[in-house]
Amino acid sequence: MHYKQDWEKIEERFKAWWKQEIIDRVLIQVIAPKEGWNEEWIKYVSYYGINTLYKIIKDWASRGYDHGYLLEKAECQIASTYYGGDAFPFFWVNLGPGSLASYLGCRANFTDDTVWFDPPIFNNRNSPSEVEFNTQNELWKITKELTEFASKRGKDKFLVSFTDLGGIMDIMASLRGTEKLCLDLIDYPDKVKRLRDYIVKVWIKCYDELFDIIRINQMGTLGWLPAWSSGKTYPLQCDFSAMISPHMYEEFVVPEIQTIGRHLDHVIYHLDGPDAVKHLDIILEIPEIDAIQWVPGEGTPPAIHWIPMLRKIQKKKKSLYVYALESKDVESLISELSPEGLLICTSCNSEEEARRLIKKVEEWTAIRIRR
Repeated sequence: MHYKQDWEKIEERFKAWWKQEIIDRVLIQVIAPKEGWNEEWIKYVSYYGINTLYKIIKDWASRGYDHGYLLEKAECQIASTYYGGDAFPFFWVNLGPGSLASYLGCRANFTDDTVWFDPPIFNNRNSPSEVEFNTQNELWKITKELTEFASKRGKDKFLVSFTDLGGIMDIMASLRGTEKLCLDLIDYPDKVKRLRDYIVKVWIKCYDELFDIIRINQMGTLGWLPAWSSGKTYPLQCDFSAMISPHMYEEFVVPEIQTIGRHLDHVIYHLDGPDAVKHLDIILEIPEIDAIQWVPGEGTPPAIHWIPMLRKIQKKKKSLYVYALESKDVESLISELSPEGLLICTSCNSEEEARRLIKKVEEWTAIRIRR
């Protein structure tokens, strides 16, 4: 890979990571600006790696979906980034969180900060209704075109991710409205389940069509989260779960995760914030889930403060994807957690700093294994 010379070793580490094993050290993804970076680079840094700014996405849409413009910006960003350790360059087909809602009729509204899907297409009806997937939906056609364009341009240079199709209940919340969907779970549970099951089928259809495009020019897959798999993978989630009880989660959410999970080779679950933790015991019993990505959320302590919960996840034989705000947090996470199946993501201010950190991770892993 042009922008990542040791890609074969990273593949080997990820194959072991999914199985809660370790090759030589803990997986560590470190991004940093290459020498000669300018101050614009820092705007691209996020917990999830280097992502295209929503402002650029908005400009891309306003230019009539100029794929060349978008990929030029993305590749400049990739070229100016140092991908340390197990970090790797990828282009995220970022059309907003839960873009499947737009394929089912919601309107995508591109802004400087995010993409909103509005208004809910049956917000004013008395109960949830059936929706129909139109294969000629404009944004769906654009998603496939952009994925193909990026895949061809990225061949042997960088990877291309799936777009953020979204969690099924999150998609339903976009279609119905969050408050109405909460009431629907009580008033119209059977209709909710029928709609959920239909959207699951559409989700799988869209995934497979994008997979057929992506696999032509690259080996393996990844979702918006840079956790690579040699087969089919995707980060499943349900942010809507913060609004419901564990009983409702088990009734309405678990079936969708299991159905989609059986269609994939590797599943990582996006556990987002303290309000989602109440469902963890249920999540850990879902055999289709191989790994957990823990995101503490805004205004809450970072991953190092959640060690008991992270250990609980590891004891259930699930791999971990966690974030470190500082290098000292990396050392603490390695010291406190099992190195098998552990992936830590962080960023540094320079290439040199990133290289030093990776060397330290090798040392810290060796010490942890000897204990």
